[in-house]
Amino acid sequence: MITRYACALNQIPLDSLDTCIHITDLTELSPKHRIVTAATPGNGLRLLRRTRDSLTVRVSFILHEYDTVRRRNVLQKVYAWASPGGTLTVSDRPGQQLTVICEKLPAMSALTWLDEMSIDFTACEIPFWEASQRTAVTTSDNALLTLPGTADECPVSCTVVNTGDAAFTTLTLTVGDTSMTFTGLSVAAGESFLLNVNDGCLSAKTGDTSVLLSRTDDSSDLLLACAGKEVSVSAAADQPVVATFSARGRYL
Repeated sequence: MITRYACALNQIPLDSLDTCIHITDLTELSPKHRIVTAATPGNGLRLLRRTRDSLTVRVSFILHEYDTVRRRNVLQKVYAWASPGGTLTVSDRPGQQLTVICEKLPAMSALTWLDEMSIDFTACEIPFWEASQRTAVTTSDNALLTLPGTADECPVSCTVVNTGDAAFTTLTLTVGDTSMTFTGLSVAAGESFLLNVNDGCLSAKTGDTSVLLSRTDDSSDLLLACAGKEVSVSAAADQPVVATFSARGRYL
């Protein structure tokens, strides 16, 4: 059934499951925030940090089918589609995606067959809409990275290739006001160093070997870029290198 709204999970549209599915609304609920404070001398609190904990999208629909047995079978298809969670896309946020879990499955009444049903998808690990395509820039020195979006903090990944004649042992990566330094490395000529942020978890590898413990204590926790602005990026090592910085812009 043709509707004004569309949504897909892992590139499978909801209304492709059966012709009786009619999407009636897409509701993005207000994000859940947490405010971290500390007491000040006398009265009042000092704001230390305001974090976004989760973001929920509600998909509403009806099953335009009078036969109760067939309706129940279609609903089973919807359950199987929604339950695993994954990458959600919706028609009113083109070019964006949200990594979600299924928080609430729909209930069905056998009597009121045109009742509206809903599924709640919640983003916890990454409570922001992200650009569907990564933005990347490659440099052997300094460059500018401009991410789409409106969020202040977008984690940046980096792949560094040793283009020198010998192994490099130290590496410093800088993105805007954040920086990471690694020491005691042994990345041979032609080999790569990979810094990756996946679902909020940081990894650093040369080949299959983790080198995250080689990061210095004064390094930033993550390399972060502000969406919607030009951010300087650079890579410096004790051998010539070519670095590719990449990230998904985030949206509020």
